[in-house]
Amino acid sequence: MEIGDANTALGNSTMLGVAAGDSNTVVGYRAGVSTQQTILRNTAIGALATVGRSDVIVLGSVPGENTATRGVVVGIATINPQRKLHIVDETPAGISSNANRSLVLEKNGIPNYINFLNTNAESGILFGVAGAPGGSANGGILYNNPSFAQGLVMRTGAMPTAC
Repeated sequence: MEIGDANTALGNSTMLGVAAGDSNTVVGYRAGVSTQQTILRNTAIGALATVGRSDVIVLGSVPGENTATRGVVVGIATINPQRKLHIVDETPAGISSNANRSLVLEKNGIPNYINFLNTNAESGILFGVAGAPGGSANGGILYNNPSFAQGLVMRTGAMPTAC
């Protein structure tokens, strides 16, 4: 790092090639940034971890960035995460996750929920297909849709259907 204030770099060859930036923290072998622009308030943790813009936290390496050939998986309350993000609440259920999952939420013996909270606005899960009409939201399961207040809606394409 050539210019900047309040930066912390821990590890061999960290923050190489950064022209300017403030309040950045990088930890791990060759951890740093992938830009010559001024970057602010970033954290990169892990060998080859790289951030590409301001106000970012990156855990681990990203394939194709900073010579990394593999990405990482993140576990919360587990030492053996099975997918990109694996969260265990209480005791592991001991069930292997589906190979196509990016997120695993695991709980043993009691109900397991995902809770979406907001202040009287629509919330839900959206599904997308690259190049399809609607892009990142051409399907979904929605709650409190403007057309169906406090109701559950299934959306396929642009057409909502009340459940």
